[in-house]
Amino acid sequence: MDGILSRFCTGNREEYAAFLSKRLGIRTNEKFDVLARLPELLQAMARFESGQEWPRELFTGYSLVATAYRKGQR
Repeated sequence: MDGILSRFCTGNREEYAAFLSKRLGIRTNEKFDVLARLPELLQAMARFESGQEWPRELFTGYSLVATAYRKGQR
């Protein structure tokens, strides 16, 4: 999560980390596979940045990428 925040967060890192970790169901210091969780990560980031919930359909393309990635990992 720290790598994501260092690249994309320009404000309160602790608040952003807490929000993302709650949405993803992980600890703020827990490592996770970004590509495997890309759709939900991007949806959570969009929610935090804009203050509004975005339809899941907007992230369908990223779901396809994540699915292909997971299948390649087997």
